[in-house]
Amino acid sequence: MSIAAALGYRWDGRRGRLFFQTRRGSYNSESLIIFLKELRRELRGRKAVLVWDGLPAHKSRRMQAYLRQQ
Repeated sequence: MSIAAALGYRWDGRRGRLFFQTRRGSYNSESLIIFLKELRRELRGRKAVLVWDGLPAHKSRRMQAYLRQQ
């Protein structure tokens, strides 16, 4: 079981939000891109800052191409 998560907070101190998704097995570039697309829908146009560890899927060519398009 693996989890992808994002913590949403507001600069004005209003209530924060936790976004998460679980899956059997591990995440790869494609499954993380799906998570990011769903997160983007939830954020409704608000910007996000990604802070990632060294997972290869975070640095893959596919992920970099997806992020450049955003």
